Amino acid sequence: YGEFVLNISTLAEGVPIVDIVRPEDGSIVVSVTRIYVNATDLDGTIVGVYLNISNSTWSTFVDITANYDASRGLYYYDWNTSTVADGYYTISAEAIDNESKTNNDTIEVHVWNKFPPIILVDDDQGGTYETYYEQALQDLGYQEDIDYLYWNTSTNGTITRDLLDRAVIIIWFTGDDFTSTLTTDEREALSYFLTRCGQLFISGQDIGYDIGASSWFTTWLKAVYERDNTNIDYVKGVTGTLFGGAVYNLSGSESANNNNWPDEIAPTGGSSLVLYYDNSVDIGAGVVYDDEYRLIYMSFPFEAINGSADRADAMQRATDWMKMPIGRIYDYSFYMDRYTEYLELAIAVRAFYYVDTLEILINGTVVYSESPGTRTCIENITIDTSSYVSGTLNITLRAVDGASNVVTDSIFVSREHLHLELVFPETYDPVWSTTRILVNASTYAGVGLTTLNITISNETWSRTIDISSNYNASTGYYYYDWDTTDMADGPYNISVLAVCSEGTSKTDKSYNIGVWNGIVPILLVDDDYFYTYEQYYMDALENLSYHINRDYAYWNTTRRGAPPMDFLDRVLMVIWECGFSSLSSEDRDTLSGYLGDVGLLFISGQDIGYSIGDTDWYRTWLRAEYERDDTNIGNVTGVSGTIFDGTNYLLYGVDSADNNFWPDEINPINGSFLLMYYGRDPSIGAAIGYDGYYRLVYFAFPFEAINGSAYRADALGRILQWLKKPIGVIYSPENMTITNNDTIDIMVVAKAFAGLDILRLYINGSLVMFDDVDGIEILKHYTVDVSAYPDYAVLNLTLLTNSVAGDIDMFTIFIIRDKISPTATFTSPANGSYFNVTEVTVQWSGTDNVGMDHYEVRIDGATWIDVDM
Repeated sequence: YGEFVLNISTLAEGVPIVDIVRPEDGSIVVSVTRIYVNATDLDGTIVGVYLNISNSTWSTFVDITANYDASRGLYYYDWNTSTVADGYYTISAEAIDNESKTNNDTIEVHVWNKFPPIILVDDDQGGTYETYYEQALQDLGYQEDIDYLYWNTSTNGTITRDLLDRAVIIIWFTGDDFTSTLTTDEREALSYFLTRCGQLFISGQDIGYDIGASSWFTTWLKAVYERDNTNIDYVKGVTGTLFGGAVYNLSGSESANNNNWPDEIAPTGGSSLVLYYDNSVDIGAGVVYDDEYRLIYMSFPFEAINGSADRADAMQRATDWMKMPIGRIYDYSFYMDRYTEYLELAIAVRAFYYVDTLEILINGTVVYSESPGTRTCIENITIDTSSYVSGTLNITLRAVDGASNVVTDSIFVSREHLHLELVFPETYDPVWSTTRILVNASTYAGVGLTTLNITISNETWSRTIDISSNYNASTGYYYYDWDTTDMADGPYNISVLAVCSEGTSKTDKSYNIGVWNGIVPILLVDDDYFYTYEQYYMDALENLSYHINRDYAYWNTTRRGAPPMDFLDRVLMVIWECGFSSLSSEDRDTLSGYLGDVGLLFISGQDIGYSIGDTDWYRTWLRAEYERDDTNIGNVTGVSGTIFDGTNYLLYGVDSADNNFWPDEINPINGSFLLMYYGRDPSIGAAIGYDGYYRLVYFAFPFEAINGSAYRADALGRILQWLKKPIGVIYSPENMTITNNDTIDIMVVAKAFAGLDILRLYINGSLVMFDDVDGIEILKHYTVDVSAYPDYAVLNLTLLTNSVAGDIDMFTIFIIRDKISPTATFTSPANGSYFNVTEVTVQWSGTDNVGMDHYEVRIDGATWIDVDM
């Protein structure tokens, strides 16, 4: 953040908008430059767009109204700057709308077609060492402002990108500077230059000392900084290199005599040694690099070379080497849609003797050619590649300079005209009823789709379906409506095969899709957003011999939202993992619906309480009181007498998810009970259980943080064993219901993983219903006669649910039988009283053995009137 000044100018009403989009104000232009103008009118139309290009001695007026690039929405003009003298020019654009209202925009550009091929960058912080470089260049016949441009960073600042784009060679020196040899801005400028086939000759005795520890130094100067100050005053060229045979003294009567702390360097990253100190090739003094760019880096001061002839020799070796053309495709982007494809190539070519020819070849055939006639070409070239079949294209840049020297660079681009993706279902997804399988089969560049088949299979069965005609234009997907009701529940694989008119083919698969039309024993709900903590649960289930889509199903809320109730209605037990997430309102609605139907839930999440602990939903359904965030304790202990009796789990370690960052502290409420606490303090609750209208285990820490797969399996095994026990609930009537009927309609919901066996109902200890039942889950109504009980009685209704495994669950409610009518007596006025007034106050009293609810009064047989207590 920060402060800035924003100047906003408003246009007069109805005035057209005009903006010269390219070139930018103050930029350098060369050769044929396309001028782009944005001219729009919000309340009308543009009827004329005009350019005026001028300097003090020359001008031209151009009507560009007909030059409209519809793809860009811009007007344009191609200005051949080679027909005018180098210098500064003003470009003015004017637009006229249908109401004859006008507006204009003006920029200034620098035409510089005769730009020098060499830039000498003086970065010696005010020293005068530039004289040694200029003398060497002039001794070789180079003239200032014709063959080389002098740039002083102390007065001009960091060299600009428009100049860097024009230079063939940059000679850069840092003199005696040892604290700011190459600033951040200068390094960014050099990175930009070198990325685009720059050629750099750089000299400085303390560049390594200053920035040798940086990655930029090794990446771009291709050197390893070994030490400061070799204390050696002459260098030799490495045999077989461009400095082979050279011997330079670094002190003397014709030296700058500033070789005071020459760095020792070594080549790296593809560079090679060309100069060394003394007689030891192990003491590096200069490296060269010739690949994506060209580099000569001297770690001593060039100006210290003694004698103008030797300095000219060194300069000539460097510049002659860099006169050979260099070019490459330094970046590219690839675009493809249904009907076309193209490559956007970012190319750079630099040639001292000018670029006569620039070509792009695909697989050896020229597809683009131009004759720039400039020393540098830094541009983007768009190539249509839609006519080539799928596969890899060899894209080659070829450039020829005025001396017939050739440079080439190639890249290989792989493209496919067929895209295939099995969109839904994904691996592990549960499906049921009729499920729509979605396939994205897209072809590109005019290629057609000839085959599209889906194969559904399991270990013993397989079916292949042609879906090439099943296309939904609104979604862009092919589809198949799979009726899973005639399939056995269990895992299936789905694969899709596509073949296009080019003959190429692709396949995609989803493995272990679960068909679940019957009872779902366990559902693992992955609600951790994009984390993968579900794997800890899956591994624990696998260790307990529960196999995905055979013994349990998996649901990903990030992709599919909360599980729908028509699926949850068939789920016996839910394991819901939250990771760092909490429960959305949709999640909460889903869980309350599930738990309200006698659900069995294990839920884990360290921030559920932190996020929703202040809600009624949290206290009502998770039966917990949120105490605080982040206990900062890394272990939990089981409460004696509970399913976690004798346990102690570490929540960190080598086999932990190590995500126990903010574990909540909770306490039991509304009939729940403590299962685990943090550390050794039973008052710091970590997990609670509830066994009533549903069954619940709630961890306020991440289950996945438990260290060790055996311990996670132990914890989950204890939970599953408890949740799998039979559960039976008197769903209605509600506890403490008052009735005056002689019969009671009782609705019972019961579940048992092992299967239900017997339901028994007792009233005040006497068996009134015995039912030999079958199945895993039932909902039944029983009518019980209570007429034999006193007109007023409190009835204890106890339901015993037996599973075939012999486990028993007990559930108790109380019903108040009340057949004793209340009494009511008028106390005023007296019976038979006579009045001659329009309003009479009536008073009465009433009694009931349970308590009065309300009174109703009527007059002369009219409608009863409800009267508050």
